[in-house]
Amino acid sequence: MSILLKQFFGYVWVGTFAFIIDAGLLLILVWLGVHYLLANTSSFVTANTANFFLGHYWVFRQRSRMLRILRSYFAIFTISIFALLINNAIMFVSVDWVRLPILTAKAVTTVIVLFWNFGARKCWVYT
Repeated sequence: MSILLKQFFGYVWVGTFAFIIDAGLLLILVWLGVHYLLANTSSFVTANTANFFLGHYWVFRQRSRMLRILRSYFAIFTISIFALLINNAIMFVSVDWVRLPILTAKAVTTVIVLFWNFGARKCWVYT
């Protein structure tokens, strides 16, 4: 199996774990009365941080010093800002226009954003 394919499948596993964090926190926050877009933003940022560390060390096998980790995190954070914009836009359309349940919308959104995140990280950070 090619390195790219191994990394992609590893990224899917890490993404599954991050999705559990993301969706779980989203549902808890919505249940507590937080607006779904604010809850989505909070849960996304939390899951994205876990995704960064797992992806950085386990998927892309980076063993670097703190300065390099901070640079990588800044690059990932920049990519993630675009991912969050895509994420919230798809959530808005899915929930407010299409009328999907929040968890269904989150699942659809996650699959779409997965390809953006992996491709951008592979091309611009972990080349």
